[in-house]
Amino acid sequence: MGVAFEQSGATRIVRTPGEVIVAAGAIGSPHLLLRSGVGDGADLAALGIAPIVSLPGVGRNLADHPYVHMTFGVRPGASLNPLLRGWRAYVQGARWLFTRRGPLTIGASQAVAFVRGGPNVTRPDLQINFRPISHAFDSAGRLGPDSADRVTAAICGLRPLSRGRVWLTSPEGPPAVLGGYLGEAADEDVLVAGIDWVRRIFASEPLQSLVLAEDKPGISAVGDGPIRQFVRETVQTMCHPVGTCRMGSDEKAVVDPRLRVRGIVGLRVVDSSIMPSIVSGNTVAATYMIAEKASDMIRADWRA
Repeated sequence: MGVAFEQSGATRIVRTPGEVIVAAGAIGSPHLLLRSGVGDGADLAALGIAPIVSLPGVGRNLADHPYVHMTFGVRPGASLNPLLRGWRAYVQGARWLFTRRGPLTIGASQAVAFVRGGPNVTRPDLQINFRPISHAFDSAGRLGPDSADRVTAAICGLRPLSRGRVWLTSPEGPPAVLGGYLGEAADEDVLVAGIDWVRRIFASEPLQSLVLAEDKPGISAVGDGPIRQFVRETVQTMCHPVGTCRMGSDEKAVVDPRLRVRGIVGLRVVDSSIMPSIVSGNTVAATYMIAEKASDMIRADWRA
């Protein structure tokens, strides 16, 4: 077992008496396997890649949390946007550098709510992240803090049923990725319920006194049709892709319960791509535990 790679225009091969561990994430890991001839045999052959092991599940079952952002205009002082633009951004950078204080010390979200989208839901199926900032693209296409005083509420569906895929369009180019968001109607329903939740929260104190207007989707988005249109037009990734090298014992599984790639000796995948289904929350902690469990299994297998 080994790894082939290009360096300074030359192909090099490094071999190991042990195992090769692929840990490139839910996009990179299936991409590496496919380029190496591990995947759907017919698809690989059509691209001129000799199939080593035909595993149709490689790149399939892509799951991610769908994400929709609402923004609200607020009174001066309620948003951090002014502090993070222009010369003030340099002041805050210096403040963080020398005192480790200020808005640059905070995380991506300052408050999070896990709620149930409907009356018949028995456990939370929505995550709402609250941020005292908002983002916008400038004339050069760069994303940065908004120019207005705004805050954000980001709505995430925790148990999406929709699935996408990762595949090759050429033997050496980047992979193609289809998120597949809102492929199942239930995923859209959950996000619509999340918008109602956010509106109720922002219509209550202490937020109500700070809010000047709902900017996105805006107060004109009333009724099922306009709200669903907003969801469809703005849904995006929460950057939680998983599942493209799914663990299991069936024919479509890519790795076995010990994370070994089926049909190949000495190759494992250890990252979020092995999740059979997505966890109901941020994926980082689960990915850490996949790595911890994998390290225990690898040591046990090599002692045996």
